[in-house]
Amino acid sequence: MYLKIQTRRIIEFMKGEMPRLIPLQKIRYEFGFGFGNLYHPYIEALKEGEPTRAAELLEHFYARMSDYLQKLPVSERLSVQAWRSDDAIIAKGMKRYIAAHQFEPRIDPREWRKMAEKKVNHLYELRESIESHGFDPERFGSVIRGPELNGQHVLLLGGQNRAAVLAELNWQRIPVAIKSRNENIPHRISFDRIGDLPLVRRGVISEETTGNILKRVSDGFTAEKARAHGFPFACTQRAVITGRCSQEI
Repeated sequence: MYLKIQTRRIIEFMKGEMPRLIPLQKIRYEFGFGFGNLYHPYIEALKEGEPTRAAELLEHFYARMSDYLQKLPVSERLSVQAWRSDDAIIAKGMKRYIAAHQFEPRIDPREWRKMAEKKVNHLYELRESIESHGFDPERFGSVIRGPELNGQHVLLLGGQNRAAVLAELNWQRIPVAIKSRNENIPHRISFDRIGDLPLVRRGVISEETTGNILKRVSDGFTAEKARAHGFPFACTQRAVITGRCSQEI
């Protein structure tokens, strides 16, 4: 049994599935939010002691994110995950799909509320489970995963809810599996290799737009930048009490 376990772990390591402890400051979510001293909406929602207040903040975030993305050219709304596609049919329909489905501003406002409440409940239940039973990647059925960017940051393509909970629980490093081979995305994405990305090669996204997306993710959303875009999460309860943030929902 011991030999089988060790063999499995060696295979997982060779496939890039063995989690590595990554500092919070290096972790990003696909829209540019950070998990360390940067701003991330799920972490801020977890800080709220009242689920109703957390849902209000998250609801506002979804609506503001919708407005923010809709002001960008359609190609810039493409998430980094869209870069993975090397299929001609998928690449051809990617702009149309994202423009129609991703943060669609014409969605009924009541649906934003349902989404926010569902997300908050999930985050709170996840935190309670981790606090009670600890964090075991195998227990959750899958690991937190994503590729490296520029050799400096790690982009999460799965597990951002767990990463947010661990960050809110003051974990300074989060176990991430660098499963880039399975994600059909270059192991390290640098600005001088933008032309190698599948959708850029096919002419779906320009190199300029791709560079803008990569820069947004690499730079991360600071609290100041979040406020500039109208996201209220930078206005924590402490900031409101001290008068450092006067913005209201």
